[in-house]
Amino acid sequence: MLFFPAVESQNFDLSVPFPPLYIIAIQVFVFMLSDDFWHYWSHRLLHVDFMYRNVHIIHHEYTAPFGIIGDYSHPIESIVYALNAVSGPIMYSLVASYTGAFKGAHVIAILVWILVKTFESIEVHTGYDFPWSPNKWIPVWTGADHHDYHHIEISNNFASMFRHMDYIFGTDKLYREHYNKRKQLELKMHQKNQKNQKNQKNQKIQKDQKVEKEE
Repeated sequence: MLFFPAVESQNFDLSVPFPPLYIIAIQVFVFMLSDDFWHYWSHRLLHVDFMYRNVHIIHHEYTAPFGIIGDYSHPIESIVYALNAVSGPIMYSLVASYTGAFKGAHVIAILVWILVKTFESIEVHTGYDFPWSPNKWIPVWTGADHHDYHHIEISNNFASMFRHMDYIFGTDKLYREHYNKRKQLELKMHQKNQKNQKNQKNQKIQKDQKVEKEE
Protein backbone atom coordinates (compact mmCIF):
# COMPACT_ATOMS: atom_id res chain seq x y z
CA MET A 1 0.00 0.00 0.00
CA LEU A 2 2.84 2.37 0.75
CA PHE A 3 4.97 1.41 -2.26
CA PHE A 4 3.47 3.74 -4.85
CA PRO A 5 3.15 6.77 -2.53
CA ALA A 6 6.81 6.25 -1.54
CA VAL A 7 7.86 5.95 -5.18
CA GLU A 8 6.00 9.12 -6.16
CA SER A 9 7.33 11.07 -3.17
CA GLN A 10 10.92 10.33 -4.25
CA ASN A 11 10.24 11.20 -7.91
CA PHE A 12 11.06 7.68 -9.05
CA ASP A 13 10.19 6.96 -12.67
CA LEU A 14 7.24 4.63 -13.34
CA SER A 15 6.85 5.39 -17.02
CA VAL A 16 6.38 2.85 -19.82
CA PRO A 17 7.85 1.70 -22.07
CA PHE A 18 10.82 0.85 -19.87
CA PRO A 19 14.05 2.78 -20.46
CA PRO A 20 16.69 1.24 -22.77
CA LEU A 21 19.16 -1.21 -21.26
CA TYR A 22 22.03 1.30 -21.24
CA ILE A 23 19.98 3.71 -19.10
CA ILE A 24 19.16 0.90 -16.65
CA ALA A 25 22.85 -0.09 -16.59
CA ILE A 26 23.95 3.50 -15.89
CA GLN A 27 21.43 3.90 -13.09
CA VAL A 28 22.36 0.56 -11.48
CA PHE A 29 26.06 1.49 -11.65
CA VAL A 30 25.33 4.83 -9.93
CA PHE A 31 23.39 2.95 -7.22
CA MET A 32 26.33 0.57 -6.77
CA LEU A 33 28.81 3.43 -6.33
CA SER A 34 26.55 5.24 -3.87
CA ASP A 35 25.93 2.13 -1.77
CA ASP A 36 29.62 1.26 -1.82
CA PHE A 37 30.63 4.73 -0.58
CA TRP A 38 28.12 4.88 2.27
CA HIS A 39 28.61 1.22 3.16
CA TYR A 40 32.36 1.75 3.59
CA TRP A 41 31.97 4.66 6.02
CA SER A 42 29.02 3.20 7.94
CA HIS A 43 30.89 -0.11 8.21
CA ARG A 44 33.91 1.66 9.65
CA LEU A 45 31.59 3.46 12.08
CA LEU A 46 30.20 0.09 13.17
CA HIS A 47 33.74 -0.93 14.08
CA VAL A 48 34.14 1.95 16.53
CA ASP A 49 34.42 0.27 19.93
CA PHE A 50 30.97 1.16 21.32
CA MET A 51 29.13 0.34 18.08
CA TYR A 52 31.06 -2.85 17.57
CA ARG A 53 30.43 -4.18 21.10
CA ASN A 54 26.72 -3.30 21.07
CA VAL A 55 25.67 -3.66 17.44
CA HIS A 56 28.08 -5.07 14.88
CA ILE A 57 29.47 -7.91 17.00
CA ILE A 58 26.37 -9.97 16.18
CA HIS A 59 27.38 -10.12 12.52
CA HIS A 60 30.93 -11.10 13.55
CA GLU A 61 29.87 -14.10 15.60
CA TYR A 62 30.96 -16.13 12.60
CA THR A 63 34.64 -15.93 11.59
CA ALA A 64 33.93 -18.25 8.67
CA PRO A 65 30.81 -16.74 7.08
CA PHE A 66 28.31 -18.45 4.78
CA GLY A 67 25.65 -17.06 2.42
CA ILE A 68 22.82 -15.98 4.72
CA ILE A 69 25.21 -14.37 7.22
CA GLY A 70 24.92 -11.23 5.08
CA ASP A 71 21.51 -10.66 6.70
CA TYR A 72 22.46 -11.88 10.16
CA SER A 73 22.87 -8.61 12.01
CA HIS A 74 21.51 -6.25 14.66
CA PRO A 75 18.31 -4.36 13.63
CA ILE A 76 20.19 -1.05 13.75
CA GLU A 77 22.82 -2.40 11.37
CA SER A 78 20.12 -3.74 9.03
CA ILE A 79 18.45 -0.31 8.92
CA VAL A 80 21.76 1.46 8.25
CA TYR A 81 22.61 -0.86 5.36
CA ALA A 82 19.07 -0.58 3.96
CA LEU A 83 19.47 3.22 3.92
CA ASN A 84 22.81 2.79 2.16
CA ALA A 85 21.10 0.68 -0.50
CA VAL A 86 18.34 3.21 -1.22
CA SER A 87 20.70 6.21 -1.12
CA GLY A 88 21.57 5.80 -4.80
CA PRO A 89 18.03 5.85 -6.21
CA ILE A 90 17.04 8.71 -3.89
CA MET A 91 20.05 10.91 -4.71
CA TYR A 92 19.80 10.10 -8.42
CA SER A 93 16.15 11.21 -8.40
CA LEU A 94 16.93 14.34 -6.35
CA VAL A 95 19.53 15.41 -8.91
CA ALA A 96 17.03 14.66 -11.69
CA SER A 97 14.38 16.83 -9.99
CA TYR A 98 16.83 19.66 -9.32
CA THR A 99 18.41 19.81 -12.77
CA GLY A 100 15.53 18.62 -14.95
CA ALA A 101 18.15 17.12 -17.26
CA PHE A 102 16.90 13.54 -16.98
CA LYS A 103 14.21 11.43 -15.35
CA GLY A 104 14.43 10.02 -11.85
CA ALA A 105 15.52 6.48 -11.06
CA HIS A 106 13.29 4.02 -12.89
CA VAL A 107 11.56 1.38 -10.79
CA ILE A 108 12.86 -1.38 -13.11
CA ALA A 109 16.44 -0.18 -12.51
CA ILE A 110 15.76 -0.22 -8.77
CA LEU A 111 14.47 -3.80 -8.96
CA VAL A 112 17.57 -4.83 -10.92
CA TRP A 113 19.68 -3.09 -8.28
CA ILE A 114 17.94 -5.04 -5.49
CA LEU A 115 18.83 -8.29 -7.30
CA VAL A 116 22.45 -7.18 -7.78
CA LYS A 117 22.77 -6.17 -4.12
CA THR A 118 21.22 -9.42 -2.91
CA PHE A 119 23.58 -11.45 -5.10
CA GLU A 120 26.58 -9.44 -3.88
CA SER A 121 25.66 -9.87 -0.21
CA ILE A 122 25.28 -13.64 -0.58
CA GLU A 123 28.36 -14.05 -2.81
CA VAL A 124 30.82 -12.26 -0.51
CA HIS A 125 29.58 -14.31 2.45
CA THR A 126 29.66 -17.73 0.76
CA GLY A 127 33.22 -18.44 1.88
CA TYR A 128 34.00 -19.74 -1.62
CA ASP A 129 36.06 -17.99 -4.28
CA PHE A 130 34.34 -19.61 -7.25
CA PRO A 131 35.92 -19.70 -10.74
CA TRP A 132 32.91 -17.70 -11.99
CA SER A 133 33.00 -15.17 -9.13
CA PRO A 134 32.83 -11.53 -10.35
CA ASN A 135 36.27 -10.72 -8.90
CA LYS A 136 37.75 -13.08 -11.53
CA TRP A 137 36.71 -10.72 -14.34
CA ILE A 138 36.21 -7.44 -12.44
CA PRO A 139 39.56 -6.83 -10.66
CA VAL A 140 38.14 -4.18 -8.28
CA TRP A 141 35.28 -6.43 -7.10
CA THR A 142 35.66 -7.53 -3.48
CA GLY A 143 34.42 -11.10 -3.50
CA ALA A 144 34.38 -13.81 -0.84
CA ASP A 145 38.15 -13.97 -0.35
CA HIS A 146 38.32 -10.23 0.36
CA HIS A 147 35.41 -10.25 2.81
CA ASP A 148 36.44 -13.51 4.45
CA TYR A 149 39.61 -11.79 5.59
CA HIS A 150 37.52 -9.05 7.22
CA HIS A 151 35.85 -11.69 9.40
CA ILE A 152 39.32 -12.85 10.45
CA GLU A 153 41.06 -9.47 10.76
CA ILE A 154 38.32 -6.96 11.61
CA SER A 155 40.48 -3.87 11.08
CA ASN A 156 40.76 -4.57 7.34
CA ASN A 157 38.49 -4.72 4.28
CA PHE A 158 35.42 -2.61 5.04
CA ALA A 159 34.28 -2.25 1.43
CA SER A 160 31.06 -3.73 0.12
CA MET A 161 31.39 -4.21 -3.66
CA PHE A 162 34.53 -2.44 -4.88
CA ARG A 163 38.02 -2.45 -3.36
CA HIS A 164 39.03 1.12 -4.20
CA MET A 165 37.87 2.67 -0.89
CA ASP A 166 39.94 0.21 1.13
CA TYR A 167 42.93 0.85 -1.12
CA ILE A 168 42.61 4.66 -0.97
CA PHE A 169 42.33 4.77 2.81
CA GLY A 170 44.82 1.98 3.48
CA THR A 171 42.38 -0.36 5.19
CA ASP A 172 43.47 -3.35 3.13
CA LYS A 173 47.23 -3.37 3.82
CA LEU A 174 47.17 -6.47 6.01
CA TYR A 175 44.98 -8.24 3.48
CA ARG A 176 47.29 -7.42 0.58
CA GLU A 177 50.29 -8.66 2.57
CA HIS A 178 48.38 -11.84 3.46
CA TYR A 179 47.25 -12.30 -0.16
CA ASN A 180 50.77 -11.84 -1.58
CA LYS A 181 52.28 -14.27 0.93
CA ARG A 182 49.59 -16.83 0.14
CA LYS A 183 50.16 -16.48 -3.60
CA GLN A 184 53.91 -16.91 -3.13
CA LEU A 185 53.27 -20.03 -1.05
CA GLU A 186 50.87 -21.37 -3.68
CA LEU A 187 53.46 -20.71 -6.39
CA LYS A 188 56.15 -22.57 -4.42
CA MET A 189 53.76 -25.48 -3.83
CA HIS A 190 52.92 -25.56 -7.54
CA GLN A 191 56.58 -25.50 -8.53
CA LYS A 192 57.33 -28.25 -6.00
CA ASN A 193 54.50 -30.39 -7.35
CA GLN A 194 55.70 -29.86 -10.91
CA LYS A 195 59.23 -30.85 -9.89
CA ASN A 196 57.95 -33.98 -8.13
CA GLN A 197 55.89 -34.94 -11.17
CA LYS A 198 58.88 -34.42 -13.43
CA ASN A 199 61.07 -36.55 -11.14
CA GLN A 200 58.45 -39.30 -11.05
CA LYS A 201 58.19 -39.20 -14.83
CA ASN A 202 62.00 -39.43 -15.21
CA GLN A 203 62.13 -42.31 -12.73
CA LYS A 204 59.46 -44.16 -14.69
CA ILE A 205 61.35 -43.62 -17.93
CA GLN A 206 64.58 -44.86 -16.36
CA LYS A 207 62.77 -47.88 -14.91
CA ASP A 208 61.21 -48.71 -18.28
CA GLN A 209 64.59 -48.35 -20.00
CA LYS A 210 66.18 -50.66 -17.41
CA VAL A 211 63.48 -53.29 -17.99
CA GLU A 212 64.03 -53.08 -21.75
CA LYS A 213 67.77 -53.61 -21.35
CA GLU A 214 67.23 -56.61 -19.11
CA GLU A 215 64.94 -58.15 -21.69
